[in-house]
Amino acid sequence: MINVYPIKGGYRRGFIVTGHAEYAPHGMDIVCASISAITQTVVMGLETVAVIEKNVKNGYMMVEIPNPSDITDVLIDMMVNGLQHISKQYREYVQVWKDGHIDEDERVQRGYRTTQSAR
Repeated sequence: MINVYPIKGGYRRGFIVTGHAEYAPHGMDIVCASISAITQTVVMGLETVAVIEKNVKNGYMMVEIPNPSDITDVLIDMMVNGLQHISKQYREYVQVWKDGHIDEDERVQRGYRTTQSAR
């Protein structure tokens, strides 16, 4: 399952995406491809209008926005709306958290995996 949730301070300050959809075999997973396309496009947009910090690995993406603005808010809202739309159709494969965050210890306890970089 893919989980998307805000970092401390809410989505305005950044987000974390963890896991794999496992809807279909690697290379054929439309759920994973959809989530990746939306999040990576928003990250590219954020990089053009703000300084962000990011950590991307296989099955894990964390993006922090140290100085959010109206423009970054619009990009994040667009991303969350798109992800929620996908989550409604594929509930068993994607969960978009509305509030709160999960710290590193809780993430490990819930079994979210962080794997080595694919690059």
